[in-house]
Amino acid sequence: MTGNVKVEAKEQLLKERNRLRKRLREVETALNQSEKQLDYMEKHYKELVEKAGIAILTDDEKGDIKYFNKRLYELFGHTADEMKGKSIQSIVHPDSIEKVMTFHKERVQGKRVPSKYEFKGIRKDGSTMYLEVDVVELVEGGDIVGTRSYLWDVTERRQAEEALRKSESRYRILIEQASDGIFIADMQGNCVDVNKNGCTMMGYTREEILRLSLMDMIPEDNLRTNLKRLKELTSGKEVVKEYLLKRKDGSVFPAEISAKLLPDKRLLGFVRDITERKRMEEELLKIQKLESIGMLAGGIAHDFNNILTGVMGNISLAKLLTEAGSAAYEKIELAEKASLRAKDLVNQFITFSRGGKPIKETKNIAEFLEDTVNFALSGSRVKCDFSINTDLLPVEIDAGQVRQVFNNIVINAKDVMPKGGRLEVRAENHKIGNDTALPLETGDYVRISFKDQGPGISQNHLPRIFDPYFTTREKRRGMGLSAAYSIMKNHDGCIHVESEKGKGTVFQVYFPAAEKEDQDETSDDSMEPSRFKGKILVMDDEFMVREVAGEMLEFLGFDVTFAEDGAEAIEKYKKELEESNLPFDAVIMDLTIPDGMGGLECIEKLLEIDPSVKALVSSGYSHDSVMSNFHQYGFKGIVHKPYKTQDLKEILGKIL
Repeated sequence: MTGNVKVEAKEQLLKERNRLRKRLREVETALNQSEKQLDYMEKHYKELVEKAGIAILTDDEKGDIKYFNKRLYELFGHTADEMKGKSIQSIVHPDSIEKVMTFHKERVQGKRVPSKYEFKGIRKDGSTMYLEVDVVELVEGGDIVGTRSYLWDVTERRQAEEALRKSESRYRILIEQASDGIFIADMQGNCVDVNKNGCTMMGYTREEILRLSLMDMIPEDNLRTNLKRLKELTSGKEVVKEYLLKRKDGSVFPAEISAKLLPDKRLLGFVRDITERKRMEEELLKIQKLESIGMLAGGIAHDFNNILTGVMGNISLAKLLTEAGSAAYEKIELAEKASLRAKDLVNQFITFSRGGKPIKETKNIAEFLEDTVNFALSGSRVKCDFSINTDLLPVEIDAGQVRQVFNNIVINAKDVMPKGGRLEVRAENHKIGNDTALPLETGDYVRISFKDQGPGISQNHLPRIFDPYFTTREKRRGMGLSAAYSIMKNHDGCIHVESEKGKGTVFQVYFPAAEKEDQDETSDDSMEPSRFKGKILVMDDEFMVREVAGEMLEFLGFDVTFAEDGAEAIEKYKKELEESNLPFDAVIMDLTIPDGMGGLECIEKLLEIDPSVKALVSSGYSHDSVMSNFHQYGFKGIVHKPYKTQDLKEILGKIL
């Protein structure tokens, strides 16, 4: 029994040993498999870490680097061996060391600090880069023993952001310094941005404008039109149009708006105040209109002066042939006065036309101004207050034409103050710069202002006051201010008016300053004979003019020869010189001969034949400066049509 027990126990031990050996083999097999799997995972994890595009490092609580991957040392420009033993401080730029180390120290102390942030790193070559880091804590036994950091190079992104910031800064500078107002609005028309000049233009602060809609800046009576245009602006097409805008104080001004829809569906608008441009356009339109009418006026004046020369010439002859004091003489005097009034009217047409070239002389205008204004106001209830600078610059003027300008302005003042009042006349030197809205060249001018105490001119009538025959008073019609406007234009100056209903009117005339003041020429009338002898050649295409001129010259004692154009005048001058060996004592020639040689071409030929020829140019109308600068072309004097016997006597006495 005992022997069997021992056998059974031994067998049981053998079985248990075999089972344990088997289990051990299983454990060894499992352990081998686990080690292989662990080696596999470690190998692949390490490969993954080494080949990752992210730089990875681990450090201890002091900041010494314990592990790093390939991307890390490549990022900083080191080799693997160079990277060993380095600390965090060695790869952080001095500008960021305090920030990085403070975060690291507080993190290992368990304090709450950002896990993601940016800092500046420093490469081996000393160059700087921007890094973004994501940090996690390493914990053992409940204590933080270090950190693992994942780093990305964000240098390109930071450079792009910096470039964008600088671009936005430059953009804002450009926007703020732009001369135009610049507005940005959403699709509903609400303002979301505006520059400084936009605020100044509209009279609001920036904060006020950003609380407004575009509709708040449009006059109510133009709202429908501008709503239609706003739809055009938001259509996506680039639009450039004119609008009327309303400032904060309620005043309205014309503006040109260039607008387009931005990709973000916002509306960008450039706004330009075109008030001055509109004034210039109106001024140009006025000039063009007056020039167009002036061409017609000049043509009429030319033909009418030829007729009037015949009328006045014959009247002057009839007067000389009629006994003074007789009934016929009185009638002739009345006819002469009527003719002179007609001559004044034609002179207004000539002045109004382009051909009314002034015959200028340089003078100080002060005394001339006072005399003209006082004479125009004589007998009226209007009193004049003069304020004339003593150092007025000299000006070049045609005294007769400028007298007409002053007379028209003063007469206008008398008419608007029928019960009396005061007219303030001020004369001063004035410099015109590049910023002027007046149609004047830059330089020195003499400005003369006439300020009345009348009822003023309405804004509806103000643009029309220089139109021919425009008036608001039934008893006065004519070309007064139109002629004044043309005279000032022909003097290279201008006339400007400012007026407000109930506050009077101010007329300002500008004359360019002359370089120097001419000395007055004195004439010796003692040598003028009462009767003449000699030969005169008259060249004119009008039979009536030739006939009456011949009669007046014969009355003065001359022998007269006629020519219809310049070619005939040259032939007759040559013939007279060859036959008598004596030239004509004087030649009177018309400046303009339709379809023939006029006076300008004729004088050139005559000067070649006889350099001492004494020629007078005659015209009732001229497109150029010959009449005002006759000496430059070889003429000795001028005879304005229509002329009388006395006019011929005076000019011929002067040159002969």
